[in-house]
Amino acid sequence: MPSRKPLVTLRDAALYITKLPKAEHDADEWRAAMQALLLVAERNGPTMLARIGMMKALNRHGPKPGAGTAQTGKGVPDCALAALDLGLPL
Repeated sequence: MPSRKPLVTLRDAALYITKLPKAEHDADEWRAAMQALLLVAERNGPTMLARIGMMKALNRHGPKPGAGTAQTGKGVPDCALAALDLGLPL
């Protein structure tokens, strides 16, 4: 994999993706990140979309959301369940 220096610009992100090994490059998360980058670069889309796409792709092998130890049941955090028990808004 390419070195993990900070990705500051859209160009940095695009170059990072192009340097990935083919097997990694073809993963669904990286394809989505590339589409988001193109949307931002070519159609002036929201830059946060590109950031989210890149973060999801960079962390695709990490723990899935809701896999933490502070959660119970169906992925609802304990604090949300406590708020519901007390009748408080979330």
